[in-house]
Amino acid sequence: MKKKIRQDKIYQHIKKTGHVSVKQLAQLLKVSEMTIRRDLLDLEAIHDTEPQKTSQTKYDLLTALKKEHQKKFRIGEKAAALIEDHETIIIDTGSTTAKIIPYLDEDKQTTILTYNSHILSELLTNSQITLKFCGGDYHPETGMFESPESITFLKKHRATKYFASASGIHESLGVTCINSYETAIKQASIDSSLEFILMVDSSKFGVLSPAVFCELHQVDTIITDDDLSPKWIKRLEEQGITVHTV
Repeated sequence: MKKKIRQDKIYQHIKKTGHVSVKQLAQLLKVSEMTIRRDLLDLEAIHDTEPQKTSQTKYDLLTALKKEHQKKFRIGEKAAALIEDHETIIIDTGSTTAKIIPYLDEDKQTTILTYNSHILSELLTNSQITLKFCGGDYHPETGMFESPESITFLKKHRATKYFASASGIHESLGVTCINSYETAIKQASIDSSLEFILMVDSSKFGVLSPAVFCELHQVDTIITDDDLSPKWIKRLEEQGITVHTV
């Protein structure tokens, strides 16, 4: 595995989990622990932060990543607060959309439709939730299942809210994601939902990823962190988009 690809995988894993052991990363990526340590030092230099070691084999989340991680939890908490009793919602694949789960109100009866393995597993023990799942071909890098049958399944359902992720938001070139296989299921979810809510941290604005799945004006609501610039907030509101900063 090339060094850049390996370090990207480490970076994404740390962003998702908040902390990780060197041993676990070495096993996951099939390299030596010394290689992982070198990669972590490279990542620290890139992000201009100092590591915090809690033991000989464990690194806490780099300071910059920890801040980003907490932003996502705040976004998830706000999203969960928008869910009303007896609503049907769709939750998209994504590290930010998954942060809804810890904040779901157990006193509310909710129907949740998803196509992500992580979200499904987290919700299986919640007796207050009615679960609907789209199957198909599994993509381990995102935890997403997709197939023509899952698109048909989505089109047969209706939701009050669709909580979606994105890796890029561009004023003229639309809302984008990294993988082309994500676009059809995202589009079907938008079409099947009364309200389309994007959950994205401020680093995604002005970014363009390879696969476009909608135009910016199609978005109803955006939940993001309070680092989003006033210029971007103004642009979004001028397009009729409700913006929540947390």
